[in-house]
Parts: sequence; C-alpha cells; structure tokens
Amino acid sequence: MLALLNESAYAAGLYSGHTTDRRFQHTLVVKASYRFTLEGAVALLDTQPEIVAADRHHGDPASSSLAQASEIAPFKQGAEFYLFGTAHAPTATQISMQVSAALHTAQHRCHKQLLVMGEHEWEKGLLGSRRGHARPLGSLPLLYEYAYGGGHAASEQQDERNPAGRGFNPPWKGLSDARAPRIEYPDQLALHPGKCVPPAGFGPLPVFWQPRRERFGTPDTDPLNGSGCGWGPDASPNLHNAAPDDQQWPTLLQGGEILTLEGFFSDCPKPVVITLPTLAPDIYLLESGQPGSHSQRLTAMVDTLVIDTDARQLSLIARAGIVRSPLASTAHIYLPAPDKSKEAQG
Repeated sequence: MLALLNESAYAAGLYSGHTTDRRFQHTLVVKASYRFTLEGAVALLDTQPEIVAADRHHGDPASSSLAQASEIAPFKQGAEFYLFGTAHAPTATQISMQVSAALHTAQHRCHKQLLVMGEHEWEKGLLGSRRGHARPLGSLPLLYEYAYGGGHAASEQQDERNPAGRGFNPPWKGLSDARAPRIEYPDQLALHPGKCVPPAGFGPLPVFWQPRRERFGTPDTDPLNGSGCGWGPDASPNLHNAAPDDQQWPTLLQGGEILTLEGFFSDCPKPVVITLPTLAPDIYLLESGQPGSHSQRLTAMVDTLVIDTDARQLSLIARAGIVRSPLASTAHIYLPAPDKSKEAQG
C-alpha cells in the first residue's frame, strides 16, 4: 500500500484507479491554486483549496450542470482547460456581448468565443416562430442551463449533449420550450426553434453527457477478468477529459502559456492577459518510509487548468501514476516543502 507525506505548499492526494490499459494504479494528484489580478499578476494562494474528489452539480444531477468537476482522474489525453464565470455587459442597456477565452504558445493556439444575450423567447408569427426582442443582458452566469439543450415534454426526448439546457424543440414535435438559448456560438445560432445547434459553454461536462458517455466504450462483463475497471477495452484515450472538445490542448501544460480572458470582469472591459505559472513539484517514492532516503523521484504532469473568473483564481492540476500492487509492502509518496527559489510565479 501507499501513504502520502505532503509537506509541500500544494493540495495533494492519492487515489486508486486504472491505467489506460486497465491495470490497477495509484494516482497522485497535485493541485496548485493561484489568485490573479486584472493586470495579469499571479500569486500562490496562502490557503490551498482541496482537491475535488467527485462531481458536484448545481441541482439534480439528471437535469443540472456541474458546479465542480472531479479532479482525481487517473489520466487524461493531452491537457484541457475549463472555466466557471459570469458574463458582464459593459452598459446597462446592452442586450448582447461576446466573451472569449484563449490559450496559446508559439506552437499551439486555442481560442473560443461565445455570444451571450439577454432573456428572450421564441414568438410565433405568420411565417413561423422567431426570436423575440431580448431584454438588457446585465450579468449572466455562464451555465449550460442557458445554452441550447434540455428536453421536450410531450415526446420525452432530450438533448443528451446538454439535458440541463433550454430551447430543445425537435422538428415536427411542436414548440415545447419557448425559451430561446442565451449562450451560443456566434457562427452557429439557432435561427428557428427546431434547429439543432451545439450546446455552448466553457464549463466541464458530466460523465453521462455526450460525447463523454460514449468514450467509456463497452464495459467488460467477464467475471473472471477481475480488473474492476469501469471502462471497456475499446474506451477512448480521452475518456477522462471533462472540458468541451474545443477546449482540449494537444500537449501537457509546461508553464509560460498565455491565457487571455475577455468579457468576464465588470470592472475591466479590456482583455486580461495571464502567463501561466510553472508547476513542477518535487515528488519521491520512499520504499523505507523515511524522508531521508529518496529511493525514486517521480514526475507529475500538468494536464488540467481550471479557471474561476468570479473568484479571480486559477488552478493547475498535475498527476502521476504509480503502477503498484495494492498488496505490496507499505511505501510513502513524499512531497517536501518547495524550494522558493525554484518557483515560477508568472
């Protein structure tokens, strides 16, 4: 068995799981959380938030989006970022605006822009239904509840990509949900109630929403297999990635990536530009259990960036897999106190 000795400045935890080829492994998760300013300065929080061990929804899990996403996945493919926050219109009378989040390096760039609108409904006219006049936007939490999706009461159908949403009216089924989507992709608008468009948002997706659900493959029902793994041998390598597909990053996060946020801060209409810190914690596997005898150094790879624009915080999450029998002799994972001279604070 393994035990954790964490003397670092970060949150850390050991969790049981499986490798990509369905072998048992221990996963060390290290989470470093920072505050950021509107000028782009970044500093490590004095009190580190705990690692999120399970998804937490805004309400009934069957019909609400995630308020927090589990951070204890055994692996991810490449890296990803997701964001919790609010859109703030710059004027009191404005009915719509665009918000954007971008991450880039010299080699890669991910830029995502969404249109956010004030409350409005589908209105019936002589030539069919159309969007009614939108009311002033003000501020809107960027939740999937305001994006395209939801269910159709009469036919009991639902959009499996976003059961929490609004405006889902399958063709020829009648207008069941008169609420028009308030968060959309600017180039993929719902022009009439029956048009199916991609749900738009920056937040993580629950495991039972599409496309995440299909990534788990066909479960292995062989009782003699004995792996206890929750996904099938045909599972996708990105089954644990929680962010929308257009927020996936092709490589691990090294530090130094440029994050640009716009539209999320009521007191700052200009883009906020942040250089991501470097997270490279010292980690040792101690077979003897004594911090003085470092038997093996481990490397944790940063694969997740979590952004909270309301709290003006971001978290980097790194993980290291340790393939070791649960019946093996006791050993310790040791995270010593960080060397301040080696920290990169952006």
